[in-house]
Amino acid sequence: MEANREKIVVYGLGEFWHQHREELEKEYDIVQYCDKTAKIEGLSICRSIDDINKNLKIFIMISQIHILFEVINELTMAGVMPPNINFGISRWGYSKLERIYVDDTYRMHIVCKNIDLIINSEDEFYNAIDTILLECYKYHINSDKSEVVFDVGMNIADSTIFFSKMPKVKMVYGFEPFEKTYNSAIKNIELNNIRNNVKVFNFGLSGSELTKHLNYGDNMSCGQSTIDSINEGNICQYEKWGLVKREELTSENVVLKRSAIVLAELIDKNPDCNYILKLDCEGEEYSIFEDLSESGIISRFSLILLEWHYKGGERLIELLKENGFSFVSCEKELSPALGLIYAWK
Repeated sequence: MEANREKIVVYGLGEFWHQHREELEKEYDIVQYCDKTAKIEGLSICRSIDDINKNLKIFIMISQIHILFEVINELTMAGVMPPNINFGISRWGYSKLERIYVDDTYRMHIVCKNIDLIINSEDEFYNAIDTILLECYKYHINSDKSEVVFDVGMNIADSTIFFSKMPKVKMVYGFEPFEKTYNSAIKNIELNNIRNNVKVFNFGLSGSELTKHLNYGDNMSCGQSTIDSINEGNICQYEKWGLVKREELTSENVVLKRSAIVLAELIDKNPDCNYILKLDCEGEEYSIFEDLSESGIISRFSLILLEWHYKGGERLIELLKENGFSFVSCEKELSPALGLIYAWK
């Protein structure tokens, strides 16, 4: 029986490995350990990733997601083939995911409930977990009507794809102003073969039309804002977390269009439906709400799924009440202030 155990390499000998060492050693024949600094009595440890056994499966026993991306890059440079890159978090920590894998171009994927997403950063990983594993946007409207969803703040299309698979959804319209993030969304939509009920736009929504020039960080797509002060504040926070370096930021021109005009035109193209508005747009939700309320368009929505940022939920709740909505509201974090509002008629 012992001879039949699969031979593997273990990369990473920190706390996560210690927690699951016994299970690993029971199931696999570990022929090599690799860690840059760890000292474990009785173990011979490979220090250089260039000396790792590239012909065996390599289990990365690291739970910090941002470090996983660094290790993938190191293994890529060392010539390790994608099928040999495996993640301990697939077994322990995120076992409810169907799969975490690296594709032929060394991009990380997570697969859950028949949704396969390319993940480029820790930011995107946790956002996708909320959407496709924890189903934070799952809803039900007790009606036979078809549904049209407006995904404002589409990001990498995790929520857009999630909505598109709901049984009564006729169409999902996704809005993402940052070009690099938009391109990631397109790749995920194509990967999941979503053709008939998704249309996406490379612009954002606001209370008016304008074009802005903003800094962009590859590892903070979920924190990018079209509000200048918020975007700069988020960059500073991501710098503190060690996820972005200011000298590596790029710049983007982003286009914003007036929400009331764009959404009214799309609603009119899809008559006699239930309309769902999802907003996660890093501070732009306030101007959008003011515009939708002033124009009366807000009253056409059956359900609003909203994450608010930094300014509190009071004004948004006030506008919801004025327009006849019931709602549930809660704070998500205390610093920086984030909160959720789910509102319905």
